[in-house]
Amino acid sequence: TVDAVRKQLKLSWNAVDGIMTRAVKRGLARIKKPLSARHMNVDEVAFKKGHRYITVISDRDGRALALTDDRGTESLAGYLRTLTDGQLLAIKTLSMDMNAGYIRAARIHLPSAVEKIAFDRFHVAKQLGEVVDKTRQNEHPHLPVESRRQAKGTRFLWQYSDKWMTESRQEKLMWLRAQMKLTSQCWALKELAKDIWNRPWSEERRSDWQRWLALAANSDVPMMKNAAKTIGKRLYGILNAMRHSVSNGNAEALNSKIRLLRIKARGYRNRERFKLGVMFHYGKLNMEF
Repeated sequence: TVDAVRKQLKLSWNAVDGIMTRAVKRGLARIKKPLSARHMNVDEVAFKKGHRYITVISDRDGRALALTDDRGTESLAGYLRTLTDGQLLAIKTLSMDMNAGYIRAARIHLPSAVEKIAFDRFHVAKQLGEVVDKTRQNEHPHLPVESRRQAKGTRFLWQYSDKWMTESRQEKLMWLRAQMKLTSQCWALKELAKDIWNRPWSEERRSDWQRWLALAANSDVPMMKNAAKTIGKRLYGILNAMRHSVSNGNAEALNSKIRLLRIKARGYRNRERFKLGVMFHYGKLNMEF
């Protein structure tokens, strides 16, 4: 951090900050055109409490290519407008969560966007996991008293992956499924979606998802029906993610590093200093003299 370097070299905070600022400017000056990549990720990260964000555009290797303000349509659109026609055409995938602003920006400014937008599988899994958990919360109070007591504290049994599912947990989950029919129904749909994601890519995956959507649309749980509508509208991006084997995992890893950077620095004075710090550490710039 700036503070650690300042203490080690016995320099003022402004002196170290100035060195870092000039280094980033040198690195950026050596770049003749905006950075881009064939496979890119876009995600947001908070730089301060109170819903103050920056958008991070990165590549598969976890390099920050660009940082823009906020997390809306213009946050991504402004970056895409800086790219040349050749750079835009060279983009094969743009991985993201289902942020409506990012989707809108890509569909306006990225040629053949519907073939390139890829929705992160973990965002879809999280959405379905939330449906399971909310259904569980709604169903639990209506269980018989003894069943309600035994079902208390079992939230994570509905979320465990196979590697954490011991024999005793499996038996408990089977019992829960018999008691909580609506939650069980949502859980089964969540697990089926995960299974489809894990299958090797072929065009048959489109039919797999369409069958899943039909099952979810006929669910007895309104929240699952709503989730199915959202997934149905975004199916093109799910299929693109499967076809190209991409996710936002690298972007999430980079964002974790950025959040840690913010914590170590005990916050940043303003957004521009935050962006400068991110590019210094994760922009992989050539900052030599």
